[in-house]
Amino acid sequence: MSLIGFAFFRRSYSAHASYAQSKLALIMWTYLLDRTFQRLGNCITCNAVHPGIVNTPLYRHIHWSIALFLRPIAQHLFLVG
Repeated sequence: MSLIGFAFFRRSYSAHASYAQSKLALIMWTYLLDRTFQRLGNCITCNAVHPGIVNTPLYRHIHWSIALFLRPIAQHLFLVG
């Protein structure tokens, strides 16, 4: 994980890369929190789970040819017209 890229100091911006890095940071934080609780002897367990498919406008940033392929799949999954 690039901490420089996470701070958005890169030359180019990618919505997908930024989203992926934020999810990776969340997993890393959850892992660290769980290890910290275990070391302290607490019986608290921390979990990071996949949120599933969420209909967000994130895909407005993808190339039109990929959108052409993904749109029918997304319409089926999200049940939108």
